[in-house]
Amino acid sequence: MANGIDTGREGGLPLAEAAARLGVSREALRKRIKRGTVKSYTANGRLYAVLDAPPETGHAGIDAGGTAAVDVAALRAEVDKLTALLAEVSGERDYLRQAHAAALSRIPAQITSEAESLRGRPWWRRWIPRQ
Repeated sequence: MANGIDTGREGGLPLAEAAARLGVSREALRKRIKRGTVKSYTANGRLYAVLDAPPETGHAGIDAGGTAAVDVAALRAEVDKLTALLAEVSGERDYLRQAHAAALSRIPAQITSEAESLRGRPWWRRWIPRQ
């Protein structure tokens, strides 16, 4: 007995309890057993899961206790780097918005000046040059 729990012959736990300790459903634990990622055995018609090693949850940085085991300084450095990149991209975006607005403001002036120069001539004169 470990912690008041009968862990069976090889240190296994009943399926429901093992699933609760891993923080997954019984169905998910059954699939892990079927894939071979969790050891198991059957005794007295019941399925037991063997949790000798810390569970493989597929999440990097999670230890056996379920707490995040990360390097806070590395994450802060990454946040600072991404914040600087965001500021740079925001500045570029603002510049491009201003350039686009300036270009759009020049377009109507160009169109109206060309339209004024074309008034008074028949449409076919625009296509056929004078000789």
